[in-house]
Amino acid sequence: MLVIEAPDDPVNPPPHATHLARLIGGSRLVRIQGMGHALNATVVEPVAAAILGQVGLANAQASTGSAPQR
Repeated sequence: MLVIEAPDDPVNPPPHATHLARLIGGSRLVRIQGMGHALNATVVEPVAAAILGQVGLANAQASTGSAPQR
């Protein structure tokens, strides 16, 4: 499971993402600098990279038969 932290989000501030990541065993927390509550053009690339990285981890685990990461 991928949890994305948006440091500039006033609705769901960073402590919420950290707490959520701790609650979800095996999750990966990624902080996207400059990200607020809305997804703006300046953060699309790092958000996409985080998602693709998580998909890559899941594919690698599936191909080796290891337990999927949440």
